[in-house]
Amino acid sequence: VRMQRTDAIVSADVYTLEAVVPEFSDARHNIRSREAMWVRLVTADGMEGWGEAAVWGGPAPVTASIIVDELFPLLVGEDPSAIHYLWEKLYQHTAQHGRRGAIVAAMGSLDIALWDIMARRCNQPLVNILGRQASQVLPYASAGFYGPDKGLEDLQAEFRRLRGYGFRAFKMKVGRQARQWSRVWERPNTYTLQQDVERVLAVRETIGDDSLLLADANTEWDTPTAVSFLRQVEPANLFFLEEPVSADLYNQAIEIRSKTATRIAGFETEYTRFAYRELLSRGAVDVVQPDPCWCGGLSEARRIAAMASAWGRLCVPHSFSSALSLLTSCHFVASLDNGFLVEWDSTGNPWADQILRPEGMLNADGTLDVPSGPGIGFAPSLSGLTGSISDVHVGA
Repeated sequence: VRMQRTDAIVSADVYTLEAVVPEFSDARHNIRSREAMWVRLVTADGMEGWGEAAVWGGPAPVTASIIVDELFPLLVGEDPSAIHYLWEKLYQHTAQHGRRGAIVAAMGSLDIALWDIMARRCNQPLVNILGRQASQVLPYASAGFYGPDKGLEDLQAEFRRLRGYGFRAFKMKVGRQARQWSRVWERPNTYTLQQDVERVLAVRETIGDDSLLLADANTEWDTPTAVSFLRQVEPANLFFLEEPVSADLYNQAIEIRSKTATRIAGFETEYTRFAYRELLSRGAVDVVQPDPCWCGGLSEARRIAAMASAWGRLCVPHSFSSALSLLTSCHFVASLDNGFLVEWDSTGNPWADQILRPEGMLNADGTLDVPSGPGIGFAPSLSGLTGSISDVHVGA
């Protein structure tokens, strides 16, 4: 009976993308390839919508299997405009082995695609469907990673180039120190805390005082380390320090906030409003960082942002992935009363750079216009992309 709808969801394609890149590192990981997962939902009348699932930290085929074998069968034949009902249906049907992790990330791709379908059907940009607050966002260049033989001069040259593209907000990595008390994260090429302080001060000198500077420790510190770092980099005037500690140890984030005037941001590694409720109510963060591709989709990211607004906190979504993730975040942030920053992966990610380039796109003040076409504004020519792309089709 459900399949009699002329606009029912009938099929999906799950695209797994991978490309080898020159090695670079953050505080936790050595990165040698870039992955992304795009999902295209199609309705009976031919309308399509695109979404992206986070695949970091696990084999991409696992997430693809969740979408194809478990989640899509719950959507087929359904009304694509029933977005909140469908989110709850997916969440409740998988609650016993989901609620976090790959299940919720897979849900996010389908939720984003449903919002894209809604906006395309209305022939409106997604931000208009979400409720527009702004027509521009301020993208920050997410860069400043560690690299083999990458010294201070190389780091400064990187940020001079990015400023030349028009960026006026920047983020860099810190936190790659050795852990004497843990064998789990043994890694080569560690840096002293003093070296990280020097790196931050060098970048501030390069980008000038008129730019925003953010730092990201990727959960690698503890309270004494983070506080020591923040006191030493006070001249750099950081806008925020991202994920100084693990989301599992948000009690330490509370301690750090009590000892510094720098905003504490987090946690991209958390899922759903239920976890963010604890972060906000306990006073662990000044800035929430839900990633729509990771935390359960646009529906959940909007709930998290609204909850943060009620606490007087900013929302700066994590978006370190493909062009689809970036464009989704542009629409999302432009709909918020407590957000203005969007993360732009500036590491040479092929799944971003082959579709969007900052050169010529940024306004004179460093802002970016939110796409004005229908939906998210994402319709890639897959045949024109360089890299490994595999497709699993399911449905009619």
